[in-house]
Amino acid sequence: MSVSAEEMIWQGMPLLRLTCDELTAYVNLLDGCNVCMLHYKNRQIIPFQKERQETKKTYGIPILFPTPNRTRDHEFLFHGIRSEAVMHGIVKNHAFSLENLFTEGNKAGMTGALEIGPAGALYEMYPYHCRLTATITVSSHSLNYRFDVENLDSKPMPYGIGLHPFFHLNMDKTKVKLQADAVMEKDEAFLPTGHIVRTAGTKYDLSDWKKSTQLELDDVYLCNDNNPKAQIRDNKSGISINTDEFFKHMVVYTPEGAPFLCVEPQSCSTDAINMYTKGHEALSGLCVLEAGTKHSSEVSFSLI
Repeated sequence: MSVSAEEMIWQGMPLLRLTCDELTAYVNLLDGCNVCMLHYKNRQIIPFQKERQETKKTYGIPILFPTPNRTRDHEFLFHGIRSEAVMHGIVKNHAFSLENLFTEGNKAGMTGALEIGPAGALYEMYPYHCRLTATITVSSHSLNYRFDVENLDSKPMPYGIGLHPFFHLNMDKTKVKLQADAVMEKDEAFLPTGHIVRTAGTKYDLSDWKKSTQLELDDVYLCNDNNPKAQIRDNKSGISINTDEFFKHMVVYTPEGAPFLCVEPQSCSTDAINMYTKGHEALSGLCVLEAGTKHSSEVSFSLI
């Protein structure tokens, strides 16, 4: 078994390369701790998207924190504090510091950390002193994430976290299946109304395999407790998404004509902080972390 974790330069970019047998993940620590490429069995499951990277669009597998997806009017209100928000959160293009680069048995990994504090620019948008740590590991057939969020502030902090993978498969052959029986109703701005729609018998029903080319989705599903939460496959590869109980939402994005699809595990809904403030606490999925406490969560992508 070949296992390695190393620093490298690729097309002028410093990357971390994590390899275990036929699975290799390339992590751009300076651009949001983003797995910017994922290769499995000599196939690019997630290729590098240079144009999206250069224009600061989402690409690879960006980490979405503290506000995954959209936020109404690009701002949120929590406990009387109004703050600015950006699409998919403020850390997706921000540099993380390298805490550890390691091999351990049959896995290779790295740990990156980002602290948001009063002396930093991110604190102006998200006025909560906190620390986000992401540990990313690869084994022979899986890519695994562990997130640790620590509230270093003297007040409760609201947050959600998510991943936004851009899977490039054979789109004419790709099928999707999801463990969810409800989807969040959305308005014309693709923001949740506070109501849910049962998926059975509707265009949203992904309880059985559906071809991605037959879907026109940009929707937030409410997942049940079973794993895998979602499965994607084509004629050559398959991907299963497993999460712990913290991740109860899943965004499915199938843009027409695009060479990719996105199936995105999220701990919360779109516009989660505003949803919570409006009284939809449970539906929002928002985590309110008390001062001086820490929360951990996990997501894994298994490949076949």
